[in-house]
Amino acid sequence: MGMRCGLLIGAVLLLTILATFIAMRGFHIDLHSISLGALIIALGMLVDNAIVVADGVLVGIQKGRDPFRSSEDIVGQTQWPLLGATIIAVLAFAPIGLSPDSTGEYCRSLFQVVGISLLLSWVLAVTITPLAGAHFLKVAPMQEGEELYGSLLYRLYRKFLETCLAKRLLTLAVLAGLLVTGIIGFGMVDKSFFPSASSPMFTIEFRRPKGAFINETLEDVRKFETFLREQPETKSVTSFVGEGALRFLLTFTAGDPGDEYGSFVVGTENAEETDSLMKKVEDFAARDLPYLDPRVRPFGKGTGSGAKIQVRFSGEDPLVLRSLADQATALYRAAGAVNIRSDWGERVKVIRPVLDEVRARQAGLTRKDIAEALELSFSGATAGLYREKDKLLPIVARFPETERADAGTLPEVQAWSPSLQRYLLLSQVVRRFDTVAEDSVIYRRNRMRTVTTECDAADGLAGPLFTRVRSSVENLPLPLGYSMEWGGEYESSGKAQGGLLRMIPLAFAAMALILVVLFNALRQPAIILLCLPLSVIGMTAGLLLLRKPFDFLALLGFLSLAGMLIKNAIVLIDQVDLEIREGRDPYEAIVDSALSRARPVLMAALTTVLGMVPLYFDVLFSSMAVTIMFGLTFATGLTLVVVPVLYALFFRIHPAPEGKGVPG
Repeated sequence: MGMRCGLLIGAVLLLTILATFIAMRGFHIDLHSISLGALIIALGMLVDNAIVVADGVLVGIQKGRDPFRSSEDIVGQTQWPLLGATIIAVLAFAPIGLSPDSTGEYCRSLFQVVGISLLLSWVLAVTITPLAGAHFLKVAPMQEGEELYGSLLYRLYRKFLETCLAKRLLTLAVLAGLLVTGIIGFGMVDKSFFPSASSPMFTIEFRRPKGAFINETLEDVRKFETFLREQPETKSVTSFVGEGALRFLLTFTAGDPGDEYGSFVVGTENAEETDSLMKKVEDFAARDLPYLDPRVRPFGKGTGSGAKIQVRFSGEDPLVLRSLADQATALYRAAGAVNIRSDWGERVKVIRPVLDEVRARQAGLTRKDIAEALELSFSGATAGLYREKDKLLPIVARFPETERADAGTLPEVQAWSPSLQRYLLLSQVVRRFDTVAEDSVIYRRNRMRTVTTECDAADGLAGPLFTRVRSSVENLPLPLGYSMEWGGEYESSGKAQGGLLRMIPLAFAAMALILVVLFNALRQPAIILLCLPLSVIGMTAGLLLLRKPFDFLALLGFLSLAGMLIKNAIVLIDQVDLEIREGRDPYEAIVDSALSRARPVLMAALTTVLGMVPLYFDVLFSSMAVTIMFGLTFATGLTLVVVPVLYALFFRIHPAPEGKGVPG
């Protein structure tokens, strides 16, 4: 297209981005990872309209027309088709923007920024671009007898297209075979929800047995700290005892507080050192602290937090629930999972006094009196508050540590009898002290006792691990009155996709309506919509070739491909209809329109693909970038063949008899 045309399109792109920043400020949209990613996604799409207009001005000048007249003609021909195509491209992102799920809220700025920038690009494409093009674009008119599309690439494309048109059924059969292959191959692509973050940070969490003293937990924390500070990869260590850090990140949630709980936030120089240090921590804990089961986990991206794979069992009997949880954890271990645990934890030993009801009544003691005596002796009772500036510190009365550290002193604990007006030993009113195991914590969900077992994949990809354990966990025999449901990434992904899928029919209905309004017909929209599945071929090839999972943002990328492909097809079909209305032979109109629109369509696709390259190196947008790059590349190339073939098939157009029509 030349240096001048490239500079013009680049200037329009810069103006569009600047206008987008102004609009973002007006709509109170902050610049963060999602909105910045949306700008990069839109970067390649923003020049599509300008390319079509600038190419039309160039072609008009090459044909010898006045630059201003050429600009007016191309804007008059393309402004409404380009507006419809732009709105359709925006609607492709609408499902995520309108989704009521938390993931929709997380990704909403993606829809907002893309929508604002694309609509602004259309405004500038039909105002600034033709005006600047008429003044700035300079190209020599064609000489007499010179063909506008006579270069080698155009001649090869024309010959290939005419061959496909001549063998249209065979062409469609081959494409159908490629599409079926792509759909089958997609079954081999790993599935995911949101990837782990690439930030050089990770967390360590552990729990000692319930009832452990906080001093013992502190000692273990110091051992971890000492080890971490000796490692060359460690940049920073922040430790917490008894409770976790405040929620400084959307995907981070600290564990429940308790004397047995310890956690760390560890920083390194880069992601590679993070992986190395995490492996060292796991080896250190297994070697030097075997009584602990630390959970070493990188930070995640997106909206989910906690373990990737979770299963919940609900019912009445805690023993039955624990049995089901133990069976599930055994299946996790057999599948090679890591960070396996249950939210109920292990049962703990407690000493339970068996009260002699007769003696207690004779002594005037109640269960409450005995419980208060035990609390005062061991846990301590709050006797008052001590104020130090703006802090209120509790004053706790309890026995010295030497007297409350030995369970053998339990019979000697004294309880005050109001009726006898003297202290009595517990051994006088208690038959015996039993040591029993009980659940330290019981969680409920929908008012039902519920135990949750969780695990993570060693390689970070939860999809393959979930596939391995799903059938075996679901086949566990459940007693009557007990239920099982999946949580974790499966549940979050299901909710997010459910919110998305509820919006997709509305978005595609709006797209179809716009297409019908644009063409005032049904066959042209049908041709365009039939081209949409072609992106599956390239998307599957790209994800398998680069070994990327199909995550939630890749799903958004796949949906956005519909808008991009519809936009390209509209430009091509509108040109075919225009030339037929001007009296051209229909067959020659199809071929010449494909030739004339090949350059802007390919340039628009190329700029979009190049705009995706920076996102490939971002862990959050990597799969989305691969989906768009490969899907758009394959589908655009195939669209330049499929759209003309389907148009000729739907309208029953064949080459004119020899000697008639416009010669090729």
